[in-house]
Amino acid sequence: GNAATQRWGVLYERRVTTGAGDATKVWCSLVDRDGTLRSLLGQTTWILFDAAATGRGGFDIASPTDDIGGGRTLFAVDSRPTSTMGLDLFGVAFSDVGVGGVPVNLSALEPYGATFQAKDQRAPVVDSDGTRFAMAWTHDYSATDRDVYATTFAPLNGNYARHDAAVIAGSTADEGLGLVVSRRSGGGMPSGYLLALRRIVAGDHRFLASIYQGTAVGGLAVRNAGCGGLGITGSGSAALATPITMLLSNMQGVTGFLFGAPGSFAVPGCAGCTAGTTMDAVVAGASWTFTIPNNLALVGLSFAVQGFDFAPVGPCFGQIRASNAVDFTVR
Repeated sequence: GNAATQRWGVLYERRVTTGAGDATKVWCSLVDRDGTLRSLLGQTTWILFDAAATGRGGFDIASPTDDIGGGRTLFAVDSRPTSTMGLDLFGVAFSDVGVGGVPVNLSALEPYGATFQAKDQRAPVVDSDGTRFAMAWTHDYSATDRDVYATTFAPLNGNYARHDAAVIAGSTADEGLGLVVSRRSGGGMPSGYLLALRRIVAGDHRFLASIYQGTAVGGLAVRNAGCGGLGITGSGSAALATPITMLLSNMQGVTGFLFGAPGSFAVPGCAGCTAGTTMDAVVAGASWTFTIPNNLALVGLSFAVQGFDFAPVGPCFGQIRASNAVDFTVR
C-alpha cells in the first residue's frame, strides 16, 4: 500500500502520581512508516486508557497493515484493577487516524460465568487478521496455577461481536502468555494465529507454541424443507471473509441454488415441497462456493440456501425437486 497511509499504534504507560503505589495512565501514539508521529488534534500522543490504575496487568495493541473496508481499525487492550472484579480487561477500537470509541469492559467476551470473570485476567496480547481480532490472556486461578484463554471478535456498533472462544492451555501447571501473531493481516482469510506460551513444571520453565484458528468451522445447520430426494451439504465457516461451499447430490437434470433470508413457504401445486428461503438470488450449478463479504454490518444476520433441480420425476409440477435448506448466521 501507499507508504503515507502505513502507520502503527504504540502504547506506553505514563505516571500520574509519584511515590509508593504510583498510578499510571496508558497513552498512545500513531507512527508512520518513515517514523513520523501522526498529529491528532494538535498532539502526537493522547491518553487512550484514561482511568488511573495502580498495578496494571499489562496492555497491548494490534495494528492491521491492510485496509478494512476503506480504513484500518486498531484495537488496544488494557488489564487494570476494578473495585469488584480484580484485574479485568478493557478494550477500545479506533481508526488509524485516531477516531474511535471509548474503552469497553470485555467481560462479555469471557463466556465462562461470573465466577470465572471474578478472577484476575492479565497479560493480554492481541493481533488481527485484517477483519477480526484475536485476543489471548492469562487467567489466574491461584499463584501457582494460571491458564491461557483466547477469544476472537470484531468491533460492531461500539461493542464487540464474539466469533470464537478457546482454552489454549488449561493444565494444573502454571502457564503464562508471551504473544499472539496473526498469519496475515489482509482481510481475513486465511485466518489463523500462533500463540507463544510459557509453562512452569516443578520449577522447569518450558516454552510452547499453539495454533489457534480464530474462528470455529461450521455454524451451518440443515433444516427440513426438501422434496423428491435431492440432497444438499454445506461446509465452511459462517464468519466474515470466509468461504462456504454448497454441494448437491442425487441430481437429475438442470440444477441450481436459491439464496435469501430463511423462510418456510408452502408452494401452491407442490405438495410436500417447501420454499426454505426468500429466493433473493438464483445461482446455476450443482456446486456453489461463495465468500461472506468483509462487512461488519452482516454480523448477526441469518441466511439460507436451498437447492433445486428440473427432472421428469419431480413432485412439484411433475418436474421440480427441492433440497433441504442450509441456514447460517454470520459471526
